[in-house]
Amino acid sequence: MFKKTKIRLTIINSVVFILLIGILSIIIYSYTNTRLYKEVDQSLLWNINRIQNGDNPNRIQNSNRDPRILMVMWDENKKIINPMPGINAIILQDELKYPKKINELYNDKIGELNYRTISIQGETDRGEITLQILRNIDSEKDLVDTLLIILIIGWVLGSALSIIAGYMLAGRALVPIKNAWHKQQEFVSDASHEIRTPLTVIQSRLELLLREPGATIEEKAQDFSIMLKENRRLSKLVASLLTLARSDSGQIQLNKKIFSLNELLEEVISHFTEIISFQKKEILLSIKDTYFYLGDQERIHQLLVILIDNAMKFTNENDTIQINCEQVKNNFLIKVIDSGVGIKEENLSRIFDRFFQEDVSRTSKNGIGLGLSIAKWIVEEHGGKIKVKSKKGEGTSFEITLPIQSSSKNS
Repeated sequence: MFKKTKIRLTIINSVVFILLIGILSIIIYSYTNTRLYKEVDQSLLWNINRIQNGDNPNRIQNSNRDPRILMVMWDENKKIINPMPGINAIILQDELKYPKKINELYNDKIGELNYRTISIQGETDRGEITLQILRNIDSEKDLVDTLLIILIIGWVLGSALSIIAGYMLAGRALVPIKNAWHKQQEFVSDASHEIRTPLTVIQSRLELLLREPGATIEEKAQDFSIMLKENRRLSKLVASLLTLARSDSGQIQLNKKIFSLNELLEEVISHFTEIISFQKKEILLSIKDTYFYLGDQERIHQLLVILIDNAMKFTNENDTIQINCEQVKNNFLIKVIDSGVGIKEENLSRIFDRFFQEDVSRTSKNGIGLGLSIAKWIVEEHGGKIKVKSKKGEGTSFEITLPIQSSSKNS
């Protein structure tokens, strides 16, 4: 799939570069050609204007110091009637032909030489004569021809380089697409695995129940308890997947309002007090002042629950969970610090990836690996940042920065 896409992108990039080089070459060639012949045309027209204003052609010809300019007069019978000075004129005497156009500039080849010429007609005492002025343009033509060859060679080389550059750019452009594709594949695979696991447990327990239709509910209480537990786990997984899917598509809108961070933190902690006490752990809250925040209260509540629940899973008996809240300049800084098992340094960069779980000891805690992904999304939707610091065996610290002014503006 990616190979065909890369070829298409290479072709598109190459065609664009080749067209740009071709257009640039045409512009350079046209500009140079126009500029060179413009000077020639001005010289020819200047002489024509002098003649039309009454100057004698013979006097102009004799006084003209530019050896590249020739003046020829033709009679009604299309024969030359004036002597032509200069070596070139003598050589061209037999090659000259009557002008093809009158009152119009054009290029003409006389013998082996190239000229630009213009002619006018007028009545004299000799009858109607045609005056032709010629200007040698061999040097200009050689320059333009050389430039054309250089541009063609440059275009060919540029086209070859464009194909190489297009191939490289296509490869670089596909890197994020490939990464996104692989992440999507991993996501689908992990999601399928996580969904299949509780379904398999529920199915196996139901099959066991069907083998003993006469058994009472009390006798099979353990099976019902396991199925209920797996059903809750499945419901939580589906809800998390829906949240992430809707967040990716931008369908979730934050319901921002001003609320008390103090009250929210105390409320969230109160939900964990009983289980914390049962697990013989300690949770501490430190708030330096009274704070009010403009944000989505339900999402911030969900964020705190995820982080505290995560800390509880990976702490042991007699460990401590510390929650701090303070204002630092224009930001609210919330820290969730635990003295638990910690995270390996090489895994810190992946801790917010979907379905990522560090090792067997972590997967055994009934986690699904989506909580921290949702937590990161909530923080970023509020214009904030979330950082993690940890050392294996020494605990973990999550630091959430929520901008006050930014959140106020977003409301």
